[in-house]
Amino acid sequence: LMNWKQEAKEELREYEAKKNALESIPTEIAQIRSEMSRIGGGSSSSVPVKGGGSKWEDKQINLIVKCDKLETSFAYVRTWVKKVERGLAVLSPEERMILDRFYINPAKGNVDRLCGDLHLEKSAVYDRKDAALRRYTLARYGCAEI
Repeated sequence: LMNWKQEAKEELREYEAKKNALESIPTEIAQIRSEMSRIGGGSSSSVPVKGGGSKWEDKQINLIVKCDKLETSFAYVRTWVKKVERGLAVLSPEERMILDRFYINPAKGNVDRLCGDLHLEKSAVYDRKDAALRRYTLARYGCAEI
């Protein structure tokens, strides 16, 4: 049985890193493509030994595989981030701030800052965190095991 609440927490914790990956992966792909074009065609003087490829072929194949894996990863991460953002979009600004401080950008003292910002006792902040997480989970998965 999947624990949707735990799954939602993990997603929120990974959200910023995966958003950052959407910026870094295309740069890596561009660098690989640039390297592939710099390497250019193979030298006719490099003769493969007993069916093995030349060093040029090996390098090209490695770059193609690396580029392909990055493109696949980018597509997956882009879809994942969109799904998380759709879940976050249903939240009120207060709910979003609470989940941000608990999971997305946690920092020491965030609970106390939330108490001050929202003029609430800690127990009320935790209650609102649970409610916000439940709303996010329902929006994201259509169910919540809480």
